[in-house]
Amino acid sequence: MPADATGLKGVQGPGSAATDSGADNISMRAGSHGVGTDVIYGRRNVSTNLLYAVETGVVSTVTGGTCAIAWAQSTSS
Repeated sequence: MPADATGLKGVQGPGSAATDSGADNISMRAGSHGVGTDVIYGRRNVSTNLLYAVETGVVSTVTGGTCAIAWAQSTSS
């Protein structure tokens, strides 16, 4: 993210500790965060590790740069 980037992103997905295999009453996270904020999601199912998350946002910059999406495990296994 360029150093002068400003804006917000909306997030919706399983909470970071979510592991409900039935997907009923699953812990969710939904909110608004600064564009540079890391958001950690949980998984919907422990045997298939399925995940569905949505992030949207608006970013404004004065100088050019790279805006990238990072996808990785929060804890290595």
